[in-house]
Amino acid sequence: MFTRRRLGTSFKTKTLVRAGFLTALSIVFTRFLSVMIPISGFPAIRVSFGSIPIVISGLFFGPAIGGLTGAAADLVGVLINPMGTYHPGFTLSSILDGVIPGLMAMSFRKRPKAGRYFSFRRILAVEFILSLINSTILNTLWLSQLFGTAYMVLLPARLLNAAAKLPIHTVIVFTVIRYLSRFIED
Repeated sequence: MFTRRRLGTSFKTKTLVRAGFLTALSIVFTRFLSVMIPISGFPAIRVSFGSIPIVISGLFFGPAIGGLTGAAADLVGVLINPMGTYHPGFTLSSILDGVIPGLMAMSFRKRPKAGRYFSFRRILAVEFILSLINSTILNTLWLSQLFGTAYMVLLPARLLNAAAKLPIHTVIVFTVIRYLSRFIED
């Protein structure tokens, strides 16, 4: 049995079921409800909301569960519906989609703002850091390696994508967090 002391998080059945549900949502959003936009003949931009359930998992359940949700969503998603060649870098990015918000949520819980852990500014900060690290830097690197295209050729379109999705993802995550916090916080 996993305990809170050893792992720093709680692996309760209820938590794992909720994380599994968020994993399934991420797979559906990423693999079946996304649109690929080609740049220079290569599929460089995927318009998707698949990272949102992973971010929510990290915020509510911490970095360990968030990272597991991201890993499971990417690996199971590749098995169900591969969208090209598998690259382990995208799995790392998906793991970071859960770990980074989980780590930031831990600091939010230490310093609640006006009685709330997740203010709009804090969610914006989470999404900004994820956009900068994952969307702009890492995923551009993985696409560059995968397709043999220069990093700087892909970067402008990836920056535009990150800038466009930042406010949309922030509003969606903030709205969902405000609604779900009544049900998930035990």
